[in-house]
Amino acid sequence: MSAVRARGELPLRLVLPVAGDIRGVPGVPGLSAAATLAGQLVLGPDLAFLPDGDPSADGGWLAVDVSGAEPVTATPGDLQTVSQAAGALRLAVLEATDALAELDVARWSAGVKALPRRQRVVHLPPDHESSAAALAARCSQLAAILELAGEDAPGGANNAHGAIRRDAALRPLSIAVRQGLMCAYSSIPLSRHLDR
Repeated sequence: MSAVRARGELPLRLVLPVAGDIRGVPGVPGLSAAATLAGQLVLGPDLAFLPDGDPSADGGWLAVDVSGAEPVTATPGDLQTVSQAAGALRLAVLEATDALAELDVARWSAGVKALPRRQRVVHLPPDHESSAAALAARCSQLAAILELAGEDAPGGANNAHGAIRRDAALRPLSIAVRQGLMCAYSSIPLSRHLDR
């Protein structure tokens, strides 16, 4: 994708659809389901790109013609600047930390040692602002932590009520991470700001 974007021919946006929120996915038959299953979609003006196979592997991409599709709705990543998304992420981290501390559901997990290996490497084209790259890297770190927390559910919760409250405390952080990634990857590169 970086090579496609580096040619400057296409403005590309990252869409991270989940069940219940497929904003940004064009109305092409079967595309919403495929994108939601993959967990990601790269969208250009006339083409959409889906991972070919396992999205976590460094595989190829399938191109889908979306030129005749109805206009897409804006994604949360389109509605925020990088600084707004970074601020929302900081606030979500603080709120989740406070909520989890109040619930007292923390416990040690052996998976913490593997967190650096779980974190996905961020690849933004070199013409992106450093703030977008920093936001993407932070979101990648938090996504690895949230993934581990999901595997370790219910954490230290002693009952169903505590587990539900733990999940509720983590949900806004998960949304902020998803929105931050979309914003960082979809931000306009510096060279395009200078050309205007």
